[in-house]
Amino acid sequence: MRAKELVSVIIPTLNEEGNIERLLRSIFIQVYRPIEVIIVDGGSRDNTLEIIWKFVEKYSNEDFVVRALPEYGVCRSPANAKNIGFANARGDYVLFLTLTT
Repeated sequence: MRAKELVSVIIPTLNEEGNIERLLRSIFIQVYRPIEVIIVDGGSRDNTLEIIWKFVEKYSNEDFVVRALPEYGVCRSPANAKNIGFANARGDYVLFLTLTT
């Protein structure tokens, strides 16, 4: 039997403390596994990263991995964050999600 292919979900963030946990939970409850979620943060000054780390501690396992990466440099944008996420993705398939407030 062939193993399922890894799906990488890439999410650029910036000050998304009001939305990130709900999005991560909605990905977590999906039936398909394995999934890796790559969050590329553009320098959030709220509690976005703390919420992500608490979620990682509680829900990450070998079939559901959440990683947070920083977006460095002067050219910070959702497009740049997506490129960083894509460069670090290990999945056979890639899905880009964008939070909107």
